[in-house]
Amino acid sequence: MKTKTHILKIEFLRAIAAFSVLIFHFTCSPYGNKTLAKTEGLRHFFEYGAQGVELFYIISGFVISYALSIQKYEFLHYPKFLLKRIFRIIPPYIFTIVCILSFSFYLNHFLWGTPFNLDFKKIFINLFYLADLFPNVEWINPIFATLKVEFQFYVLIGLLFPFIHKYKWFLVLSLITFITIGLYAPIGDTVFRNSPFFFSGILIFYITKKENLAFYYSLFVFVLCVLFIKYALQDFVVVILGSALLLFLPANFSVFKISGKISYSIYLTHGLVGGWFIYFISQNSFFEGQPILTFILAFVFSWCFAWLAFQLIEKPSIKLSKMIKYRKK
Repeated sequence: MKTKTHILKIEFLRAIAAFSVLIFHFTCSPYGNKTLAKTEGLRHFFEYGAQGVELFYIISGFVISYALSIQKYEFLHYPKFLLKRIFRIIPPYIFTIVCILSFSFYLNHFLWGTPFNLDFKKIFINLFYLADLFPNVEWINPIFATLKVEFQFYVLIGLLFPFIHKYKWFLVLSLITFITIGLYAPIGDTVFRNSPFFFSGILIFYITKKENLAFYYSLFVFVLCVLFIKYALQDFVVVILGSALLLFLPANFSVFKISGKISYSIYLTHGLVGGWFIYFISQNSFFEGQPILTFILAFVFSWCFAWLAFQLIEKPSIKLSKMIKYRKK
């Protein structure tokens, strides 16, 4: 399958993942419009949107494996691999932090008349995804904790992939080790705890190659068993659905193509834009009785801001990342 067709499928899945998280945050989170989920059944349905994070993990497992495979990645390329990932994800991340702090300064200084002090220690710790290591330091935005997990995956997959790709026994050993650490180590939300999602994406990549299908399907079933027994039901369901879409979605499926491209910016900035919009607009008596309209406007403003952030920040960072080559042509 050609790279372009893979991208078309992946962009759709990324858009679905981003929209799912957005819907969850706009309806069920502290800053969401809870009137949209006023019934227990509807609220429970919207809560499934949180699984968009796990869908992103599945996509990462698939995409990174696919990219490293076609680029003939070797262990000696590891520094360049990390540099490519840093150039790809860090500029939009820093941009989001700057936007959050700037908006907080504006609210405190001009609207609420309260002092605003920059906590440079907190900023530095957040910048390097280390907030969980410091009990007294909070994430600037709670979703940054999921970016920490993603970056942990990059650090480890760059080291392990050359051996996973070459030796089947190493793939089995890595899978069992990661899952065991995730289940029994006294640590919080890490790449190990989320390893079933990343490895699901990796295994689906190898299944699409249509080689040694019995071996890779067996490992995939093992992952499903672990999820069914040890994880929440919605985790099991999202792996089933995400993997099915990766396997069976038409190669030229291009729905939500633009939204998929800007999904990272949507994920980073929707809380800042849509969340605060809902907070302020729902205080208006008219919008208080118009939860659907409030949600639509929050969605549109979030999407437009993400598109602008993509054009100004993320798109140049993608180009910068692509400039780093593993091999000379």
